[in-house]
Amino acid sequence: MFRSYLIASLALSGLLIFGGCAGKTTTEPEEITPPIMTETTTAPTTVEEIIPDSPKVEPVEAAMPEPSKIVTIYFDYDSSVLTEQAGQQLKADAEWLKANPTVKATLEGYCDERGSDEYNLALGERRAETAQKYLTELGIPMEQIATVSFGEERPVDPGHSELAWVKNRRVEFKEKH
Repeated sequence: MFRSYLIASLALSGLLIFGGCAGKTTTEPEEITPPIMTETTTAPTTVEEIIPDSPKVEPVEAAMPEPSKIVTIYFDYDSSVLTEQAGQQLKADAEWLKANPTVKATLEGYCDERGSDEYNLALGERRAETAQKYLTELGIPMEQIATVSFGEERPVDPGHSELAWVKNRRVEFKEKH
């Protein structure tokens, strides 16, 4: 008996739920027709045309700060001698520093993973100091350029191949903030 009561209750509930929705009707939205233009006109394109009494405002060029400068120069294996390409890049860096005399730069020296930690720190320092010396020879004050060595720490490429090592033998020229 309980079972038949349950079935009857469920059927009645279903009828009430679904039957209540059947009486609703949906209406289609009215079709809206755009107004017919009788004259040929053009839309206003300037502020003066839209608001005739608006004050005249001249555009102002905002002085955008120059982006941070990060440049990388590369070195041969176990060397702190500048390559011709590195020298050309440092000449461009020197011109930029001359044009921005208030900017301080850091030369960060790096090495590949081969060699002891002490040796690589010393080699990274020699590389950074070589770049610094070249920049001072080009007329950049020593106070404008700091050096630091990270040795084999912070590799660009963590691989253990010649391709990775070439990328890690470098000095990065960075603008200080």
